[in-house]
Amino acid sequence: MTGTLFAYDPKDLRLTKEEDFEKALTQCHPLQKKVEYLLRGYSSLLPKSYVNMCEGTKPSDAENVDAEEVIQKMIKLVERMELEGKAYVELRSKYHSQLSRLVKKKNAAAEKAAAAQQKKLDAIGTFQDVDEDSDSDSDSDSDSDSDDEDENQSTDGDSNANSDSDSDSDSDSDDEDENQSTDGDSNANSDSDSDSDSDSDDEDENQSTDGDSNANSDSDSDSDSDSDDEDEDKSTDGSNNANAWKVSQLITEYGAPPGPTTAMYDLILDAIAVSTPKSSQPLPLLQTSRSLYLKALERYNLNEKAGFDGIDIATTPTACTFNAVIRAACIETSDDQTRDTAFENTFFAFDAMFHNEIVHRNTATYKYMIDSIRCHLPAGEVRGNIASAMWSKCQVEMVLDLNIIETMQKLSKDGSCGEEFDSWWRQEEAKFAGAKANGFGYKLSFGKNKKIRRFDKRFDVY
Repeated sequence: MTGTLFAYDPKDLRLTKEEDFEKALTQCHPLQKKVEYLLRGYSSLLPKSYVNMCEGTKPSDAENVDAEEVIQKMIKLVERMELEGKAYVELRSKYHSQLSRLVKKKNAAAEKAAAAQQKKLDAIGTFQDVDEDSDSDSDSDSDSDSDDEDENQSTDGDSNANSDSDSDSDSDSDDEDENQSTDGDSNANSDSDSDSDSDSDDEDENQSTDGDSNANSDSDSDSDSDSDDEDEDKSTDGSNNANAWKVSQLITEYGAPPGPTTAMYDLILDAIAVSTPKSSQPLPLLQTSRSLYLKALERYNLNEKAGFDGIDIATTPTACTFNAVIRAACIETSDDQTRDTAFENTFFAFDAMFHNEIVHRNTATYKYMIDSIRCHLPAGEVRGNIASAMWSKCQVEMVLDLNIIETMQKLSKDGSCGEEFDSWWRQEEAKFAGAKANGFGYKLSFGKNKKIRRFDKRFDVY
């Protein structure tokens, strides 16, 4: 089951990004060594493989070994490691995404509480200002009231003097007011009857109006509830999309997932390189070879982008990563698709190696390039021009070796590179002083790096 060989621990959420990355490498390191050990065991079953050359022995049942079956078993081991690393990073990203959402909610709640507290403080300040204003107004009112009392006291004496004379006139006017009040009562009764009729009409009209308003309010409430549901669905979709985007971003920025190492890919690429010449169907092997070396480069690029290329040195490509792809393409075939795929692999790997700042071209690179040109390019001047360019490049990079000289001699034997190439090569070959001569008769500087740049100084195969 995926995720059981090594898993992410939620307790590591508080670690820094670099510490988290190192912790993952530490967790998967024992498993990496076990898988590499198994891959070396499978590689030793294949004659002329790198591991077999290191052991110096020939497998007893080499003829009975199905190379393609061995390669498939090796690929399955690496694929399981890839799945484990992918599951690890996905689980880590989901945990960090949840933590990020919780932190955002907590910060939002804190900001909301702070805003409410500030609003409350502002309101208290406003009330204090109003109280001060009201106190000042009450003081002024009290002053004005005292002034009014003094004025009223001065006028009371005059009003008392006039009250006696007014009492006589008031008795006469009382009789007239009584008659007028009798007439007013009758008029009031008639007005009350008309008012009661108008009130009953108004009540009927209000009841009908209330019914319409209630119906309108019900429809409005239904529409409001529907709009609320739609808004809630939209907000849910938005939060889900944001969460998915955050998880994807965390996966992308993590670097290469823990698991496979460049050594694992190199062992499989080497197994494919020694198996393609004997295979009846080399096309699937060539396609697998290209996809594996692209995976190896992708892992290094991810670490370089994340700034962890100096931490996870196990993802650094080697000369074998590129040269094994070119070596696998050095096959003679009559199938056009197989030929095109092999030639594409050759130049894609050479171009990637040329632009790589860590791995440099070596003797094996130019040997396999010239051999691939011989196998796949049709006879003519183009073949000779590209071969002569490779010869010049190996001298500039100081990796000239006996293997390259012998490959060029093999290419020029049938005279298929044009007269101009044949004439040029006769002059170059005349300098050759034998395999035992120092520098083979060429400048010593031409072979200065022939051993330094080897994948393994004991062998010139990569």
